[in-house]
Amino acid sequence: MNRTEEGILKLKERIEKNPLEYDEELLQYIQLASRMKALGDSTAFDKLPEIFKKDQFNGKLDQILLERCQRGMWDIDEQEGEDLALSIIEAQDFKLFYIFSCNTGWYSKNIHKMFEQWAEETSLKIINEETESLLKDWLDTYPVPEEYCLPVVAVPVTEFAYDIAGKIASFLPRKRIQGTWSKQVTEIERRPHAPAYNPAVFAACDDGTPPDSLREQQANLVYMIDNGKIQILRRLNDRWQMGIEIRDSKGNPVIPVQVRVGAFAARRDDKHPERWILDMKPLSGVLRNYLVNAPTSVLFTPAGELVIKFSEV
Repeated sequence: MNRTEEGILKLKERIEKNPLEYDEELLQYIQLASRMKALGDSTAFDKLPEIFKKDQFNGKLDQILLERCQRGMWDIDEQEGEDLALSIIEAQDFKLFYIFSCNTGWYSKNIHKMFEQWAEETSLKIINEETESLLKDWLDTYPVPEEYCLPVVAVPVTEFAYDIAGKIASFLPRKRIQGTWSKQVTEIERRPHAPAYNPAVFAACDDGTPPDSLREQQANLVYMIDNGKIQILRRLNDRWQMGIEIRDSKGNPVIPVQVRVGAFAARRDDKHPERWILDMKPLSGVLRNYLVNAPTSVLFTPAGELVIKFSEV
C-alpha cells in the first residue's frame, strides 16, 4: 500500500465515525472529504449535495461557510507553531473544497470571495520551524498533488530561511539584465512590437477560464537574446497555467537554474525540458492578477539573472 492509499484509508476511517448532526461535524466532513478527493477518491465528496439537504443544514450553508472562513482567517493571524500548522492545514482542506465546488452553485458568490481571501492570507503567512516541520509531516502523510496545494503547504519556508537566503543573496555578485517583452512575429505582423499593457483587463479574472482579453494580452510574448540565439516565450493557457519556454535558435532546450514569475517559482515540465510552468488555478484572483502583470526572472547561472517586464505605457 502506497502513501496515497494509506492516506485515503485513514480519512475513510475518520469520516465513517462522523455522526453529521452539528455544524462543526459538517465542516469536518467537508475537510476530510475534500482531502480524500484530492488524493483520488471522491466517494465521500460526492455525498455532499445530499448531506446539505439534511434538515439541520438546509439553507444554512452560506452562513456556516462564512463563519468558518472568518474564524480561519482569525486563526491564521493570531497563531504560531503547532496551532498555526493545524490552522494552515484547515485552510488547505477548505481550499480543496473551494477548488472542487466553486462551479457547483452550492453557495453564493460572496463565499467565493471569502475562500479566496482566506487562501491568500494563509499563503502569505510567515512560519517558524515547528510549523514547517508539522506541515511537511502532514504532506508526507497526505500527499496532495502540488497543483492543489497552497504555496505555504507545497513549499513551507520559515522566516529564518528567508532571512538567511536574503543575506546570502546580498553577498553574491549578480549581473542582472533588464528586458522588455515583445509580441512574437506572426504572418500578419511584420515585426515584433511591445504588447499594450492595460491592468484594467485583468479585473475580470475569476475561477473559470481566463478572459479572452487577458489570454490575448499574454499570448506569444517573446524576448530574444543575442539576435535570437536564445528565445524566451511566455503564454497563458485556458487552465490558468503560465508557460515559459526557453530554446536556442535550433529549437533545443536551454536549461536555466531557476525561472520565477514575480515571487513565485515555476516548475520544470518533466516531459518538455524547455518548458517551465506556473499553475495559478489554485490561487486567488488577487494573486493571479499580480502574477500576470509580474516580471519573469530567468536565472541562467547563480550570478547571472535576466528580468523581463512589460513596457510601461
